Amino acid sequence: MSNNTSHLMNDPTASLRRSVYLLLILISFGMITGYILGQATPQPTHGDNDRSRWATIRALVEENTYVIGLRVFYDEAGEVYEDQGQITQNSWSTIDKVLNPAIGWRNDNPKPNEPLYAKYFYSSKPPLLPTVLAGEYWVMNKLFGWTLTNEGRWSVVRITLFTINALPWLIAMLLMARLIERLGTTDMGRIGAMAAVCFCTFVNAFASTLNNHTVAAWSVVFALYPMAMSMLRAQPMSFLASLLAGFWAGWTVTNELPAAAFAGLLGLWVLIQQPRAIVPFVMGLSIPVAGFLLTNYLAIDTIVPAYEKFGTEWYQYAGSWWRPENVKGIDKPKDSTLVYLFHLTFGHHGLFSLTPILLLALLGLVWPRFGDTSDRLKRLRSILGWGTLVLSLVILGFYLSKTESYNYGGWTSGPRWFIWLTPLWILGAVPILDALAGSRIGRGVMMVALGWSALSVAFPVYTPWQHPWLFRLLQHGGWIDYDTPSKFIK
Repeated sequence: MSNNTSHLMNDPTASLRRSVYLLLILISFGMITGYILGQATPQPTHGDNDRSRWATIRALVEENTYVIGLRVFYDEAGEVYEDQGQITQNSWSTIDKVLNPAIGWRNDNPKPNEPLYAKYFYSSKPPLLPTVLAGEYWVMNKLFGWTLTNEGRWSVVRITLFTINALPWLIAMLLMARLIERLGTTDMGRIGAMAAVCFCTFVNAFASTLNNHTVAAWSVVFALYPMAMSMLRAQPMSFLASLLAGFWAGWTVTNELPAAAFAGLLGLWVLIQQPRAIVPFVMGLSIPVAGFLLTNYLAIDTIVPAYEKFGTEWYQYAGSWWRPENVKGIDKPKDSTLVYLFHLTFGHHGLFSLTPILLLALLGLVWPRFGDTSDRLKRLRSILGWGTLVLSLVILGFYLSKTESYNYGGWTSGPRWFIWLTPLWILGAVPILDALAGSRIGRGVMMVALGWSALSVAFPVYTPWQHPWLFRLLQHGGWIDYDTPSKFIK
């Protein structure tokens, strides 16, 4: 029996803490489920971003294709054209689409006033996730006759969001509770960390919409858990555990491509700590990655994701929102790199200004060995803390390098590109939360940070596709101006 396990068995408050964890998790799960079931939007989709994925799901099931629309041309010069398909239908238009510059169809024997050829529109989102979810939609369609265009759309959307957002996150919260219980040393520090998991990440805000960020958030927990628990138990991972760790790491990458850095660091950890586990880890990782490449090829005839073609003719077609003369507001880059860095961290879409519990976590990432703990626990804290710090710097550098898309994620209620990192940050926060728990002032700081963070997450209760409260406050005061008319600001 490990010293850590023995300590927990002799801890008289352990049972009470676990009850508190369960209570927090169930409240959070109930709130997320309520957000999903109580959507107040005119259509089941919230806007361009999630509608782009729903369009692919609909096309796959209803038309057996990845094509979400087409542009038919009536002259060889391509000046006279007409758009057709679901992208022209009421409430199904989206700016998050690309037009394949290759001719997809040609009329070999055109008659007067008939189109000569056509090009195909596709979602700009990677097709693997919509392909997986299309399978669920297909089952509902065949069993109940529900479609995304009849009254059954409400059931389709709510069931899909419940199964891809709510249920996996429930499991992830339970796994996080086990890790936090073993990583922590104080009651208040552990409960504070668990409260952050349940109420202070934008997973809650984005749970009511179809997106890749919430999916990556729970999958990163699934990937990390086997290796972290292996160290805590001082036992090697089994073949199956290694395979699953690799699979979920790969799945995280397919939903957040910069997470390739996470998969690489996790693989390096496995290789150093348990060399024999690296083979099943790589095997597991290759499965979703292969699915990503295959579905991308099936959709657009290339393994390169559509959004990597940003700035090319795929995005620069006539009428595209992304043409320089059309793009406006928050989507039109205007900030310098330093200003962009500030607003991503401490500004209107700031990771730390909106969720200051992560600012406390930063101290834990830098100083993970705080406290009187076992050497094994200090080592794991160091790996999690310093590893997450390095990973976060890599991800931040990646987005700072994308100068052509300095838009803070567009119309979004928080730094959505970093949502998948927040479970790692909260685990890294455990040492500093334990330290703060030792004094009244420290506990006060923790509570203020938790309350502030929960406010930012709860603010966009109806849809996450709106600006944060801090953005609106600064805009209302005239401190920022992105020429973005907002129905919330007079």
